[in-house]
Amino acid sequence: MGGTLALAASIAQLSRIEVRGLLDARRVQTPGSLHDPLGLAIELLRPESVSRAIATVDRVGLQTLQALTQGEDSRTDPAALDALRLQGLVGRDEHTGATVPLPEVTEAIERALGAEALSSSDPAASHHPADTSRWFGEALTAVRRAAALLRVLASQPPRLSRKGAVTATAVRSLAESTHGDAASTGHLLSVLQLANLVEPMAAGRPGSSTVVLVTSERATEWLGQPYPERWLDLAWAFTQKLDPQVRRTLDLASGDLELAAGALLAHEYPLLPATARDAASDYAATAEVLGLTTHGQLSPAAVCLFAGDRAAALEVATRDLPEPVAGVYVQPDLTVVVPGPLVPADEQALSEIAETEQLGTAAVMRLTLLSLTRALQQGQSTAAIRAFLTRVSLTGIPQPLDFMLTDLNRARWPADAHMRPGDAWISDGRARATAARDAAAANPRRVTSAPTFETTRDVAAELDALADRVFEATQAASGAGDLSRKLELAIRDKSPVQVTAAAGSDERTFTLLPVALTGGRLRATDQVAGVERTLPLSAIVAVAPVPA
Repeated sequence: MGGTLALAASIAQLSRIEVRGLLDARRVQTPGSLHDPLGLAIELLRPESVSRAIATVDRVGLQTLQALTQGEDSRTDPAALDALRLQGLVGRDEHTGATVPLPEVTEAIERALGAEALSSSDPAASHHPADTSRWFGEALTAVRRAAALLRVLASQPPRLSRKGAVTATAVRSLAESTHGDAASTGHLLSVLQLANLVEPMAAGRPGSSTVVLVTSERATEWLGQPYPERWLDLAWAFTQKLDPQVRRTLDLASGDLELAAGALLAHEYPLLPATARDAASDYAATAEVLGLTTHGQLSPAAVCLFAGDRAAALEVATRDLPEPVAGVYVQPDLTVVVPGPLVPADEQALSEIAETEQLGTAAVMRLTLLSLTRALQQGQSTAAIRAFLTRVSLTGIPQPLDFMLTDLNRARWPADAHMRPGDAWISDGRARATAARDAAAANPRRVTSAPTFETTRDVAAELDALADRVFEATQAASGAGDLSRKLELAIRDKSPVQVTAAAGSDERTFTLLPVALTGGRLRATDQVAGVERTLPLSAIVAVAPVPA
């Protein structure tokens, strides 16, 4: 029978809120089929469920489980023991009420650790505070590059792999288009997805398996926001995805995310799988790209965000990020130096008429015959372009540019496109998004990169209902579950149990090995008397494991 009854007894002692927390902590495959503590205990003690659960137990918790198994109560940590109880990793002795180890959990830990001994030593790496006063430089660069990515994605949506990821080839192409490296481009793409600024869409003919990544309806709104708000949207979405294990080690590391996601995580969670450790390292790298950290150390705004204070983070970002610059410097060689952030409308207008050469704290762009011709083909006029550059250029319009605009005007491009700078891109982007959504609607296969709200809500409702059933079953039975379920479990596992039967006011307890349960009667072998007994199920008042 293993630890099933002990875990069921422990679950029976949980409040309704604690049962719901247990269901959040442990993955339940078929919540609709479970009805009581015993059924839930059976589900939680499946080998794969136990393996997943112990992977997220910290070093103190593992040491406490080992001490509990070895009967060394003095080495058990009360707080860790309580946390393990709420994770369904320890049981309860029905006779004494004491916390007891579960054989399934003990065996899983022994298999996972092998010959490794759990020490209490500190990790080799140590915390080195970094100067974060210039954090805004990376934040500014991240916003600029994220905006550039959205503009490229609006016109050149990349195909997604069957796993729903942007292919390495597409990432390299996007990095080249936005003048960044592939690694940081990949990090920013993941953040854009978290912030719901991009989404997967079916492309091609109805029924086609082609899926591309397109800008969402929210992207246009985001591009119209000032830099602090834009950065905050990205950073907030990202910080909300911090794993509980990294959050704990981040507290221990005094805000050093690099240490928290590296050496300290490996030390505190020795059973954490390599995939989870790699994901933590990737998280720390993305935080550096966003300006949330400087050499691993949390920036002032990041401290607020990880504390859940979005308003305070916006105050810090507004204070530290440079204000929009008065204008740009147009050079005789037709390069355009943007010394800081521009207001969104000017940034958009400049991106429509110039090629990007460098994106950083300052941006470098270039006006070319190709870029200006493309703007004219998209509906702008030389008069509108000249007026815009005259307004934003702190160095005026150099002669080579004046000649180029004059020559383009002679080519008789439309004198008036009836659009403000920026409107053409927005209208075109909306048209593309509408076309993509129409194609998706025609495709019967739903495309999504994450659980939809409806799916998430349905799962939560199922777990709420299961928590209610388990708690109500506990209250109705005043014990660990239905007696017949306990007997069926003992029959399945061929485990002896103590069965208490009543006849009037007389009660007797037998140590029995249940054989069958049919017609409302239990047939079992009495292991003490060496005889077979048959007891009416209606006479049985208690079933408990045999004391060790």
